[in-house]
Amino acid sequence: MRGRELPLLATGRFPNADLEEEVYMEAPKEMELDRSKILKLLKASYGLKQASRQWHKHVRKLLTEELGYRQLVTDSCVFIKGEGDNKIIVILYVDDFIMAAKSMSTIQSLIAQVKARLPVTDRPLTVCLGINFTDNRDADNSVSIDLDAFADKMTAKFEEHIPGGRAVNTPIRHDIHYDRKQCPKTEEEQSHIQDKPYRSAIGSMMYLVNAIRVDAIFATNREARFMDNPGLEHWEAVQRTLKYIASHPHAKIQYSSNIPEGHKNVLIAYVDANWEKHSDDCRSTTGWIIFFNGGPIAWCCAKQKSASGSSAESEYKAVYDVVAEIIWLRHLLIDMGYPLDTPTVIYEDSQSCIKFADNPIQLSSMKHIDPKYHAVRQYVEQGQVYIDKIDTKDNMADMCTKALPHLLHNHFRHKVLRFPQAEDQEGHTEYKRTRNNA
Repeated sequence: MRGRELPLLATGRFPNADLEEEVYMEAPKEMELDRSKILKLLKASYGLKQASRQWHKHVRKLLTEELGYRQLVTDSCVFIKGEGDNKIIVILYVDDFIMAAKSMSTIQSLIAQVKARLPVTDRPLTVCLGINFTDNRDADNSVSIDLDAFADKMTAKFEEHIPGGRAVNTPIRHDIHYDRKQCPKTEEEQSHIQDKPYRSAIGSMMYLVNAIRVDAIFATNREARFMDNPGLEHWEAVQRTLKYIASHPHAKIQYSSNIPEGHKNVLIAYVDANWEKHSDDCRSTTGWIIFFNGGPIAWCCAKQKSASGSSAESEYKAVYDVVAEIIWLRHLLIDMGYPLDTPTVIYEDSQSCIKFADNPIQLSSMKHIDPKYHAVRQYVEQGQVYIDKIDTKDNMADMCTKALPHLLHNHFRHKVLRFPQAEDQEGHTEYKRTRNNA
């Protein structure tokens, strides 16, 4: 949508919403009231369990009943009004309103209507939830998002734990298998890891990889599996991931209209699974990436819920997961008024999996599989998805399922993310702690 987006930030937030229950509180000491008196709350104040819910209901009533917007069934935080060039989309996240329309006058009209009812401020969409938005439509018809500021802040926070020396070009070593055999078994072994900020580092990296950094999602997911009892080998893996991000802190996702005609305004997915028959619990890893207009909009790296008896079975389970996400995205786009006329292509590198999804045959090695996974066949028959064969070396989802050698990891990450040229001199940069450069 070629319109200027503006977020509306509701400054009053929760105290503007009415309460449905009777709630009482002690009077703040600043009110200098009799301490034996208590106050009855009339509005949803900060700290109440129901405050967020009441605020959402308050804004929903404002948009739907007073201003005539339609709340989407597929996403209760999205509201739409109008058709064609007059369409305006409002996305609500807690107290942030993100508005998109082709006409600035349409947005300004809504801003005035909301300001008449709520205390709000408005500004151009440059930062939301810590994510930076860059509008390059006048230059190359693209919009990009990044978490560069957060990445810089994170590496500064953990810089004393990041080894110095030559930069690393992969977030996790591909020649080491991390499992629970490396977890501490005695109190003495646990004492070596107690002073390491393992959980804090994983938490910070989780936010980064779930929002932007697809290239480090497998490493972070693997390391997070040992948070309850990490060993020194696991901590060294976390240090390497931190060093990788410190070596390449600035990366963005770019969406553009300058893409091949067949790829415009369509969903394209890549899916893969790593069959792990020798891991701690023999549960494979699912990975997938969904693209829209040149950039990823959803991705996943997750341990499967049950063990698989073959690689085809693990791939079939992975396809089921990505199909579920695709069907929701298709319904969301249709609900927003952007119908999809063709099936969504899913690129998969297992020919056995593709044949099993396309042809309702009974394989002896797959007859035990949970019937829910056969929903894949239904969506293939309905023409909502189409599973196509792709060579493993071109399957970008491979990056989400296993540790890869440098050249292959570098090949995939450049297809998903955009890195500044100065930070992308492979093998020629050196990471040094800022305190060593002071």
